[in-house]
Amino acid sequence: MRDGLDRYDLVIDFSWPPEDIVAGLQQVFSDGVRSGRWSRSDHHRATDETEEAAPHPEDGLP
Repeated sequence: MRDGLDRYDLVIDFSWPPEDIVAGLQQVFSDGVRSGRWSRSDHHRATDETEEAAPHPEDGLP
């Protein structure tokens, strides 16, 4: 894991049991918010709408 001013890198070892991975991620994110390093930003707020991905150029679709 690396936490910088403009970048956050996180590596997950998927050989661990899923419940341990989830618990670890919850701890990392909770610690980041509680410490004040991270905060919620409303400029890139998620919506309930989903956007369709652009077709792959090799699909032959226009």
